[in-house]
Amino acid sequence: MNYFENFKIIIFSISVIIINIIAILLNIDSNTLDDSQAYLTIGETNDSIGGIGMSIDESEDLFTFDKKFKVDAVLKRYSSSDYNTYGLLNDNMTSKVIDVPYIYQTIKYPTECESVSATSVLQYYGIDVSVDTFIDNYLPQAELKVIGYKGNNERILSSMHPNEYFIGNPKSYSGLGCYQDTIANAVNSLLKDYQLEEYFTVTAYDNLSIEDIQEYLENDVPVIVWATQNLVPSEKGLKWYLGDTNEVFQYMKNEHCMVAIGYDDDYIYFNDTLIGRVAYPKWLLEKRYLQMGSRSVIIEYVT
Repeated sequence: MNYFENFKIIIFSISVIIINIIAILLNIDSNTLDDSQAYLTIGETNDSIGGIGMSIDESEDLFTFDKKFKVDAVLKRYSSSDYNTYGLLNDNMTSKVIDVPYIYQTIKYPTECESVSATSVLQYYGIDVSVDTFIDNYLPQAELKVIGYKGNNERILSSMHPNEYFIGNPKSYSGLGCYQDTIANAVNSLLKDYQLEEYFTVTAYDNLSIEDIQEYLENDVPVIVWATQNLVPSEKGLKWYLGDTNEVFQYMKNEHCMVAIGYDDDYIYFNDTLIGRVAYPKWLLEKRYLQMGSRSVIIEYVT
């Protein structure tokens, strides 16, 4: 009986300790963050109607814009142990922000940040398209196949290049990703089907600077940018043979695609499809952007 009572006391004590630890963690100031990232709310974004609705006057073949989309996502600022913005938050840091519709990718499109980003930019221009339509009808997809095994049971894989196809299933957690040419080609195919190709230029880049991106933003042109999830370092991931060739492709892990929507002196603002509206520090963003090949796509209305 005494042993049982002592056991209950021990369990109760451990429970109290655990509860206290959780309470402490929930109240940690962001200045004490170590290895995790936090996103600090600094208030609502512009609550006005944003985005551009489009219509075509067939009699004169003219393109006209109508305000259409409302953006009510919360703007957050990136914070980590390496770069903490706590205490710098104020209402005067925003220099330029475009009201690009925000779409979360989680749950339904767990690995398709690229198509979600492209769809939100198309919606910004007033094009009535859903993420499902973009993926199902325009995104080329290639299976990652197991074609053999090495002596240590390591898989030998084969697939296509991410600049030609999305690798894997974009609606599955096992999907990998794609690069700028794949998205640009998909957007061009959609614009052709919608009979809108003459109204837009779609360009895939691998050499835009951060200053170039800011110049597009200054002219109300959002930029689809490749970086990494939460701006963590990229690492070598899977390797596979390209098609039936002997060429081996090295995929880099943590690849992520976002829409640049604004900037100020220290930050580039993004619609991050995993998190929300986030302001990432330029110096860290540039490192990850360069690490992922300086990849971007510009969809621009032809004036």
